[in-house]
Amino acid sequence: MNRAAQIRRRIAELGPRRRGARIPEDLRRGIASYGRVRRREGVSLDALAKELGVSSETVRRYVQVRPRLPELVPVEVLADGMDAPRALVMVSPRGYHVEGLDLEEMARLLRMLD
Repeated sequence: MNRAAQIRRRIAELGPRRRGARIPEDLRRGIASYGRVRRREGVSLDALAKELGVSSETVRRYVQVRPRLPELVPVEVLADGMDAPRALVMVSPRGYHVEGLDLEEMARLLRMLD
C-alpha cells in the first residue's frame, strides 16, 4: 500500500469528518512529511488534498514551513513605583557627545553650556 493510501486509510479510521475536527499529532506529521515531498515534486495543494482525502486548507497548514519563533531575550522587571533607568544622550551643535547622565545631571550640564 502506498503512503497516500495509508494516510487516507488512517484518516478514514477517524470516522466522519467535520470542519475543525482534530487530527492526531503523529498523523499530522505524516501528512506534513508526505505533503512536502509531493509539493517538491510539483503537485498542487488541491491535487494533494484529493490524494489524501483532506481539505486543501488542511494540507496547506500542515505542509507550510513554520518560521522560527524569536529567541527569548533577558528582561529586567522593576518593582512598582520604580522608574526604569533612562539613557539620555546629548549631542551638542559643536559635536560633543554625552551619555549616561540622569535628567538632573543633563539639565545642569545644559545650563553650564548655555
